[in-house]
Amino acid sequence: MVLLATAACGSGTHTAGPASARAPRADAPTPLAVAVAGGPNVRIVSSTGVRMIAGADTCCPAWSPDGHWLGFISGSDNELWITRADGTHRRMLATGVDSFAWSPRSDRLALQAKSGLQLVDLDASEPATITLAAASSSFAWSPDGLRLAVSATVATTYRDQLRIYSLPAPGTSCRSRQSCARIGPPIDLGAIGGPHFFVRIADWRPDGAALVAWVESLETNGRLDAAPLLLVPLDGRRPQLLDYMVVQPDWVRWSPDGAHLALITGTGRFVLDPRRLTVCTASGRCDTLTPATEQARDPEWSPDGRSVLYTVIDQAEALRLASTRPPANWPSLFAHRELWRVALDGGHRARVARVAAGVGAPSFTSDASRLLVVHGRELEQLDLRTGAAVSVAPLVENASTDPYWTSPHALPDDHPYEGVEAGPGGWHKWFAVQPSPA
Repeated sequence: MVLLATAACGSGTHTAGPASARAPRADAPTPLAVAVAGGPNVRIVSSTGVRMIAGADTCCPAWSPDGHWLGFISGSDNELWITRADGTHRRMLATGVDSFAWSPRSDRLALQAKSGLQLVDLDASEPATITLAAASSSFAWSPDGLRLAVSATVATTYRDQLRIYSLPAPGTSCRSRQSCARIGPPIDLGAIGGPHFFVRIADWRPDGAALVAWVESLETNGRLDAAPLLLVPLDGRRPQLLDYMVVQPDWVRWSPDGAHLALITGTGRFVLDPRRLTVCTASGRCDTLTPATEQARDPEWSPDGRSVLYTVIDQAEALRLASTRPPANWPSLFAHRELWRVALDGGHRARVARVAAGVGAPSFTSDASRLLVVHGRELEQLDLRTGAAVSVAPLVENASTDPYWTSPHALPDDHPYEGVEAGPGGWHKWFAVQPSPA
């Protein structure tokens, strides 16, 4: 069974797309079971009913790779909770958590909290927590789950160092940093970041031999407008520039076979800035597959890896919609985005038939015919063969308690800025598809 985790609460407005473009509704229930995080609880919805898990203002749900556990952040203290997929064994692991990530082996969690970068060993009878570093800018698990890439600022320098933490094999006692982690030397990133920069790790290359990471220069405002994305080999070779793009992890997607990387590239933080779909090989050779006159976003590989789906709106149309009343009508831009597909070699590019306008965050769920999308602040499952749409769950944004900083609480369709530095981040902050339980 596949489950989906979604996060949202509060209220918001949305401008619907053209009514004539709306996909037909399917009467059959969705084959997905869904976990909906937000408001006063997390709801795990399946064909057997709805289970309620207490929480508040939840976000950032993430399933363990084996499909047995769900983690999410809850409440004003940013508490990290985990629960079994059936709603049992619910427990809080930490407070003040900014981000967390499951090990690919599902036996450990890495998290950044106020007390530092921590590692939680879930295989122990009682979860054992150790602090790996006083703080980190970002971190990411290696594909084998035995290494952790960590970027952290050197005190008083405003300059990050990127290191690899090697961890012991599963089942090995891990009670202190000294016994748990062997820390490698700093990785040379060259001079591309300037004298002061942060490093945000996007992902590992699937073979575990390189990283993909942004270098965010403080002098050039790269954290907001666009930063160079590097392919960083771990064998001592110099990093390679792939392209420039806003810091948006949802827009960095490896193909199923790990041979290609899909990116949404382009400079500028504003939602009206043009963006391109770019595909790179694992060795770092990149080609742009979409015209410069479009605003592309939300890449998703087909299950066979031969094509990439993405959402798009024409640049001139976006500018026209942004100029109509009411002013700054960002949901109107989202409501007119279309789902397109382009072949890996760029030879065939066309709109996906029978899919309504106003979709985002496409994700294949079980096979090449079933696609999960955001449509009108609702998660829907589409049958690409017929165009039939099934409602899965609503998405509503968390209500901000800070009148001066509401951006982190906004949904991506109602914000003037892109990326995690200037804007609210991507849709996958609000929902995640559960792998089939192992």
